[in-house]
Amino acid sequence: MNSVNYKRLEKSLTDVIQEAQLKIGYDHHPITLYYPTESVARLLGIPEEDADNTEHALASLSAHTADTLGAIQVTRDDKRFCFHISAEGTQYVHE
Repeated sequence: MNSVNYKRLEKSLTDVIQEAQLKIGYDHHPITLYYPTESVARLLGIPEEDADNTEHALASLSAHTADTLGAIQVTRDDKRFCFHISAEGTQYVHE
């Protein structure tokens, strides 16, 4: 999966966290974000039709976000992915 674009997904996650912090304030808590499978696949630059392929691509996400958003836990429920970002990750966005 050489064409996986983690930077686009990381920027999207960061932008959503920043928007939430602007609207409701920063409280140094973890945040959970839900993305439809199609959106995640598009951000990663992989074919949208296979949620298993998308899930496999996300297995390496935390290695790419370790220095910024920290280790992101990713779970899948049917047609969407859930990204659990730690308090350290939300603090990084805040600063």
